[in-house]
Amino acid sequence: MNFTLKQNSLFVELRNKKLLVFLSSLCLVSAFSLANAQSENSEPPNTSLENDSSSVKSDNDEDSAVQQETVIVSGTGIRRSVDLWVNPVNVLNRDEIIQRLHTSLGDTLANEPGVSTSFFGAGASRPIVRGLGAERVLVLSNGLGTIDASVTSPDHQVVVDGLYAQRIEVLRGPAALAYGGQAIGGGVNVLDNLIMREKPLEEWSGEAFTAFNSVSDGNDSGISFKGSQKDQPFIFSFIGSLRDHNDYSISGNSESKYLHEEEEDDDHEATGKAENTFISANSLAGGISWIGEQGYLGFGIRSYSTNYGLPGHGHHEEEEEEEEEEHESPFVDLEQTKLEIHGQWAFEQQIISNVSGSFNFANYEHTEFEAVGEPGTIFENEGLEANVKVYYDLDFALVTGLNYSAKTIAASGEEAFLSSTDSTLLGVFAHTASKNESNFGWEAGIRFENSEYKNITIGSKDFSLFSSSGGVTWENESGFLLGAQVSLTERSANESELFAKGPHLATRQYEVGDSNLSKERGLSIETSARWNMDRFGIGLNAYAYNFDNFIYLEPGRARNDNNELVDTIDELKVYRYVQDNAEFRGAEAFFIWDITQSGFYATAWQIRLDLDFVDAQFDDGSDVPLIPPTSANLRIKTQGERWRVEGNLKFVSEKDAIANRQPKTDGYNSLGLYGELELSALGNDFTEGARAFLDIRNITDEEIRYSTSVLKDHLPAPGTNIRAGVRWNF
Repeated sequence: MNFTLKQNSLFVELRNKKLLVFLSSLCLVSAFSLANAQSENSEPPNTSLENDSSSVKSDNDEDSAVQQETVIVSGTGIRRSVDLWVNPVNVLNRDEIIQRLHTSLGDTLANEPGVSTSFFGAGASRPIVRGLGAERVLVLSNGLGTIDASVTSPDHQVVVDGLYAQRIEVLRGPAALAYGGQAIGGGVNVLDNLIMREKPLEEWSGEAFTAFNSVSDGNDSGISFKGSQKDQPFIFSFIGSLRDHNDYSISGNSESKYLHEEEEDDDHEATGKAENTFISANSLAGGISWIGEQGYLGFGIRSYSTNYGLPGHGHHEEEEEEEEEEHESPFVDLEQTKLEIHGQWAFEQQIISNVSGSFNFANYEHTEFEAVGEPGTIFENEGLEANVKVYYDLDFALVTGLNYSAKTIAASGEEAFLSSTDSTLLGVFAHTASKNESNFGWEAGIRFENSEYKNITIGSKDFSLFSSSGGVTWENESGFLLGAQVSLTERSANESELFAKGPHLATRQYEVGDSNLSKERGLSIETSARWNMDRFGIGLNAYAYNFDNFIYLEPGRARNDNNELVDTIDELKVYRYVQDNAEFRGAEAFFIWDITQSGFYATAWQIRLDLDFVDAQFDDGSDVPLIPPTSANLRIKTQGERWRVEGNLKFVSEKDAIANRQPKTDGYNSLGLYGELELSALGNDFTEGARAFLDIRNITDEEIRYSTSVLKDHLPAPGTNIRAGVRWNF
C-alpha cells in the first residue's frame, strides 16, 4: 500500500490560482443570473432567509423578521426557544452543515461564534468552546458519548462525522449538566436520525450527496434513506458515506517564520503541500424503529473506519533513515463498531408525561503506523453508556435523569503513554425551566456524579462531584431580553491527566500524569442582552469563569531510566499535568439586519456580524496556553426562490507569544463565497430537490495558523479550496 499521494487534478496543473478563482466566481454569478432570469415569469419568489437560531419571514407575515425558533435541546428534552436561554445555543440544520462541512468536526464548527478548532490536519480536530476544549467539551452522537480516544490527544479523531449529520447543537450552561462534569465547557451533540422517533411524511425518502475539493483533490460522498410500508409501524433507515482526500495544498511553507527564527533557520522555501495530511474514511449504518401511538423503540448499528496521516510527527534520531532512503510517514488506521438503542413512552393525563431511555455499546481500536506494515502504538476503548430521563407534566418544565457509563481504555506499543484503565461513571440530574407564558423566565439545573478510575499500574482514584446552575430572563413586548446566570461545575481528571507516562511523538512531548490531582471546580457568571426587532437583531453575552485547580500541561521534569530528574527524555521535552487557579473572561456579540424585497432582483438580503473574544490567565498573571484570538465574522447572503448566495469574511487577530509554551501566532483574514442552485431552475427535466453548490474557501490563499493547535508552527490550514457538489433529496 503506497501513501505517496499523487495530484493529477486540473486544478493542480493550473499555476495561476487567482485566474481559477476569477473564472469560478464568474461561472457562479452567471449561473445565478440565468436562474433568476428563467424564474422571472413564474410566481413571486419566497424570499425568506434562515439563520442559525432564527428565521426571516416575508412582508406578508405578522411576526418580526428575527423571530424566535422553538427547538428541543437534546440534552434535556425541554422545548424552549433558543433565544430564551441565557447561554447562546447554536443549532446548525442540514443545509448549514453541508455548507460548512470539513473533514473533521472541529473544523466544521470553527466559524460558529465562540467556537474554534484544535486543528491537527485534515484527519483530527475537536471543537473548542470559549477557550475550553478536549476533556472540557463533551462530544456526543445522538445524545450519547462517542467512546473513542479523542480526549487523550489532539491527533486522535473524534468518531462523529458531519457528512451524514442532520443537526448539530452546541450547548452551554444548564442544558449541558445532563452530560456531566466532562461538559464543564459545554457539549456538542451531533444527530443523524439513524433511529427514527416519528413516522416520516413520505413512505420512502432519502438524500444523496457528493462534493469535490480542489485543495486536496478529494471527494466526500454520502447517501441516506428511510421508509416504511404503508400503515406499518416499522421504519427502516440506512446511512453510508465515503471520504477520500490527498495531501492538501498550502500557500507557503509548512513551518512558520517564528519557528525558523527560533531555530535560526533561514530556509523559507515554499513547499506548496502539507505533507501527510491525507484522509480516507467510510461508514455504514442501519436502523429500525417501531413507532406506536404512545412511543417508539429503535435499534441501530454502525461501522466506521478511516486512515489518516499524522502531520508534524516527531521521530527519534535513531529511527530516522539516511537522506537518500525514503521514509514513509506515520498514519492512523481506526475502526469502530457501535450498537445503539433508543426508546420513549408517553403517558396520558399523568404527572409523569413520558419516559425515555438510550443505550450504546462501542468497540474502538486505532493503530498508529510508523510506516506501512510497521504498527507502533495501539489504542483500544471498549465501553457502554446508558441514560434514562423522566419528563413531568407540571406548571413548569421538569426533567430528571440518570447517566451510567463504563469503559476500558488502554495503549500498547512504542508510544504506550497510557496503561490500561477502567472507568465508571454514575450521575443523576434534574433540569427545570419556566414555560414561555410570561415576560419573566427562569431555568435551573443540578447534578450529582461519582466517577472512579482503576489503573492497572498505579491503582484507583475516585471523585464525588456536584454541579448546579440557575438563571433568569426578562423580555418585554418589543423583543428586548435581559438575562443572567450563575453556574458551579465540578470535573474529575481524566485517564491521561491521572495516569499518562511516556512519549507522545505526535505532540512532540513526553507526558506525565499525576494520580494525586484534585477535582477541577469552575464558577461561571454570565449576562445576556438581546433585542430582536422587525428585520433587525442585536445581542451580547459576557461571561467570566473562575477555575480552582485548573488542569493543564506544563513543561516540567521527570525521572528517566537512570532515576535522574531531567527535563528531556528520549529527545522529547517533558510535560507534566499540573493544577493552578485560572480566570477566563470573554464575550460574544452579534448583529443581524434583514432586508426583504429589496436590492437586486427584489430578493431577500441578510447581513450578519459575529464578534467573540476570550482572555485566560493564571493567578500569577501568565497566559493559559492554546487560547483562541479575537475574531469577527461577517456574512452577507441573499436568496431567491431557487437559489442562494453567501459571502463570508472572517477577521482574526494575532495571538501574542506565551513564554516557554508557544510562539506568537499571526492574525489573518479569510474570504469565502458559497452559492447554491436548484437544478430545475435551468429548465431541464431534473427531479425536484436536486441542488448544485459551489463553495470557494480562503479565496486570497492566506497562510492561516490556529493558535489553538499544538501544530500551529508546523502546519497551516489549507490554501484556496474550490468545493463543488450536488445534493439530491428524493
